[in-house]
Amino acid sequence: MEQKPTVIYIPGTLISPEVFRKIKTPEGFGEIRLSWMDAPGSHDVREVAKALAGRIAAEGLGPVILAGHSSGGSIAMLTYLALKDRTRVGGMILSNTGANNNGHSNQKSREELIASWNYTELDLFVRKCFKKPLDADMYETLMGYGKTISAEVRVEPLMSQREIDLSGRLPEITCPTVIAHGKLDTIRTLSHAEELSAGIPHAELVLLDAGHSPMYEDPDTWQAVLNRLAAQIMNP
Repeated sequence: MEQKPTVIYIPGTLISPEVFRKIKTPEGFGEIRLSWMDAPGSHDVREVAKALAGRIAAEGLGPVILAGHSSGGSIAMLTYLALKDRTRVGGMILSNTGANNNGHSNQKSREELIASWNYTELDLFVRKCFKKPLDADMYETLMGYGKTISAEVRVEPLMSQREIDLSGRLPEITCPTVIAHGKLDTIRTLSHAEELSAGIPHAELVLLDAGHSPMYEDPDTWQAVLNRLAAQIMNP
């Protein structure tokens, strides 16, 4: 297999890939900063993962590092599980995500979620994704991105995640995996990270001084995790 080392950055629902802007892709790796919420097609996280797995295979990418944030972590795990050749994945970084939505999702209906979505809700959502004060430029970037996503599109990943429980499939994830979890998060708590680290063989749990978006709030630590994983892949 021709070597095409690539880091694939997968942000969460309603979040621009700019949330990874402080992270530098390690030397020797290409990158894909996936903007899946404003892409055409289905936004069911299972379908997004199938499409990404297809892209990895079609473009001959590998070894790849799947770096998933929030629902992007679900997409990362589902992508790994969807690949026929899982050796294309050299490693994963999962940040503030979970195997399921237990204790995480509200139970409003699809119709209620659509009807209640507005600018104020978007503002609250963006602010909740960060425990540390968010600079004005990043706030405007995320608000601008979020405003381009319709309420109907927004609910697709939310509803699909309610139907997913990967806890029974975590042992299938055998690539090197780091759970890089913002320990101040009130959206995805430490228990979600601990479930992942307990279920994924040989997974490492690293706690960062951050809320829901550690790659932005504690970029130095998150960068160190990425660099170490990349070095491990390039020099096994």
